[in-house]
Amino acid sequence: MILLRRSEAGSDRHQTTGLVALPAGEWLIAILFLLLAGLCYPSSWLYAAAPVAKRAKLPTEEEFISRQIRGARPAGNEKTIPTSITGRKLIYHRKTDSYTVYGNAKLVHGTTTLSADKIELRHQTEGIAEGHVLMVDPVGTVKAEKVRFNLKDETAVMDNGEVSALTNYHLTAKVLKKLSNQQYEGTDATITTCRCSTGVPDWGLSAQHMTLHYNGEAKAQGAYFDVLGHPLVPIPFAQFDTNSEPHSGLLSPRYGISSLNGFEFEQPYFIDLSKSQDLTAQMDIETSARIGGQMEYRIVNSDQNYLSFTGDYFNESIRSQSNRLGDIIDPQIADPHIPIQRWGLVGVMQQYLTPSVFLYGNAMSAGDSLFFREIGNAALSPDYGWNSGAWQTARDAISNFGVMDEFNDSYLQLESVWNQDLIQPQRFALQTLPQLLWSGYQSVGNGLAYLNYDASAVDYWRQAGYDGQRLDLNPTLTVPWAWSRYLDGWASVGVNAAAYNVSGKAVDVIPVGTHGLKFNNGLLLDGAIRNGQTGQVTPDANVGVRSALVGSSTLNRLGIGKVSTLIQPFVQYSYVPIINQSQMPLFDSLDRLEPRSLITYGTSLRLFGESLGGLANNAIGERAKSLLGPSFTNASGNTVTELLRMNIEQAYDTSNAVASDGSHLSDVAAQVSLFPTSLASGSANVDWSPRPHQGLDATTFSLAIEPPNQSAPTVYTGKALQGSYLQFSYSYAAPNAVLLNPGPQNAISAISMQGYVGILNRLGVYFAPIYDVSTARLLASVIGTRIKSSCDCWIVDIAMNQTYYPKAIGFTFQITLGGLGSIGGSPFGNNPFQMLGFLAPREQMVTPR
Repeated sequence: MILLRRSEAGSDRHQTTGLVALPAGEWLIAILFLLLAGLCYPSSWLYAAAPVAKRAKLPTEEEFISRQIRGARPAGNEKTIPTSITGRKLIYHRKTDSYTVYGNAKLVHGTTTLSADKIELRHQTEGIAEGHVLMVDPVGTVKAEKVRFNLKDETAVMDNGEVSALTNYHLTAKVLKKLSNQQYEGTDATITTCRCSTGVPDWGLSAQHMTLHYNGEAKAQGAYFDVLGHPLVPIPFAQFDTNSEPHSGLLSPRYGISSLNGFEFEQPYFIDLSKSQDLTAQMDIETSARIGGQMEYRIVNSDQNYLSFTGDYFNESIRSQSNRLGDIIDPQIADPHIPIQRWGLVGVMQQYLTPSVFLYGNAMSAGDSLFFREIGNAALSPDYGWNSGAWQTARDAISNFGVMDEFNDSYLQLESVWNQDLIQPQRFALQTLPQLLWSGYQSVGNGLAYLNYDASAVDYWRQAGYDGQRLDLNPTLTVPWAWSRYLDGWASVGVNAAAYNVSGKAVDVIPVGTHGLKFNNGLLLDGAIRNGQTGQVTPDANVGVRSALVGSSTLNRLGIGKVSTLIQPFVQYSYVPIINQSQMPLFDSLDRLEPRSLITYGTSLRLFGESLGGLANNAIGERAKSLLGPSFTNASGNTVTELLRMNIEQAYDTSNAVASDGSHLSDVAAQVSLFPTSLASGSANVDWSPRPHQGLDATTFSLAIEPPNQSAPTVYTGKALQGSYLQFSYSYAAPNAVLLNPGPQNAISAISMQGYVGILNRLGVYFAPIYDVSTARLLASVIGTRIKSSCDCWIVDIAMNQTYYPKAIGFTFQITLGGLGSIGGSPFGNNPFQMLGFLAPREQMVTPR
């Protein structure tokens, strides 16, 4: 073996991302080119190992040549990279200071390995490799018929070269030049991420001349988009974005067609301001409805300090009057007018000022009542806290801002809440300006009892109707007790004291179902005037007892070793005296405490699973455990997680009626929660009336399942849905159980489904209907199909969606090229198991968003 050393040359190792192409002339070509323009996502890493050649048995000659090389190398203190060369036959040419190796020739230079049938090395740095050339380094592999290389500056010229980067890119060229710092130039070159087989790739981009710089940019001239090796779409000039770090540039566009909005096109542009902040501006064109855009600013300094804000503006002068009127399903809302100039904003923030004091805020506001119903995506990212994704169905646009100071056993909160009513007249909307709350816990008698307390002062304001100030005190003293591990209980006494200073007229409610109201209650001002100071004091008392029955059994399946069962029957008595509160103001739930002499009884069942040793050391298991029910570590060091929880209870009031028919016996309420696993998740709530002629009052049921042993694609697939699954949910509420004026049209009975089924690893079907049983109306439906390659090299999703409110039929499609990303809008929903991390993880990506 020959040992060579040289001065180390700097070499950057970079990842790569997808390509962005500029438009061509014709209409069809322009559309296809716009699709290609969105492929700006980075690819994932892939490791390729070099074959190991057998060590040549030429000890005498190698030792002689090695001594010559070491003796001839000039002395120096510079950092060096070792080089070794082996083969079946090695010849040294003294006159030319060169070496020729035949048969299983291999040259190792630092982290780079070069193998071929024949290798010639001249002057320790330059050489030629011929025949089955394979070069492997940490960035990828290179195959060629012939390679002329320079070890000093890490350059090479390859005949019929192929570069397979660790980022799933595969670049071939008739003449391929490797420059320094992972730069390549190719003549008659083709690039693709499709690696399904060794044959012709399903797709690729070919060019007469192509330059590629990993973690930078590249360009191609005379390019074509190829399908099965055939050039179809000419692209005179194409630009490749290979930077895997967040950086400024165009993001994936979205396309769609809607009977209400026309042709839909959204093009976002991402601006990388710094490592912690960015800005995204999006152009939004809907040819039958509006033209406008959105702008989002985000800054994230830590998990506890962040701000996200999106502003929306649209001009609807191109929208016809019939289109506007046809989209209003409920003309009885207070403000059904749709203006030409429309705006909206959403935001969320939190900022710690000290380790215990922080500011927080949530913003949601719009220029008209129907903005959030018609603009489905009010924000450009999902990171908007508690109201994320619920804007389109919200009855109110609520914004709150405040400051909180956290102590050891209490906290102090100052908050203001602004309520924009999207249904009723805004003048009746009650605003909190502001509220000061002190809430805490205090141990009493060295742990024999504890005191919970809430003290608040709030100023309520509205334009029409009574408003004013309220001071509320609510202390509760609780004495717990325990008799062995199987029986414990508590007793508590408390008081709710409130003082008011109010003025203004009373507000009356007109129930839905009367006076022609179809969907919502109505409001009007009463002639009665409430002015002055008033107050009330309401005491309450509670006593309860419960038991615990524990059992366990061995399962040793599904990653669970032992299953433990905890059954807790309980009974509780609550007492609130009869106090006339009809003349008291009603601002929120604190203003009414109904009289009761109530006995509540029931039982709960909780099922815990102890994970097997293998699951605890699995990354997917750790991810799953963080999303399951409550978990803890037992005495043996194993993780125990709650899998199932079920509660059933009923109440009986000895003195007061609890139902509209005068009955003292309440409904039977049951709740079941199946915490998510890799197979299923679900929940159910049932409210059953045991009284005569009643029956089921309300129920909700949801279940999600997926086939076992599913895994995510090994290649990056952008926004494409992954894995087969099925979700089913049902909601029901009897009208006579929830409304003062019942009617069949006021009942709630809705069925929704969502699922994706893969067929033979080539096709897929997606469906998501929502059906209102009470009105026999299909509220919404999505039906879609997927065509894909067997190895996720490419995926085409297309779906038709129909909605009742707004009335529209639309088509959405998305094209995904494996390793690059997705363009268009995802027509399918989200697989809950994919979102929860229950699919085998694909290779992690770094993207701007």
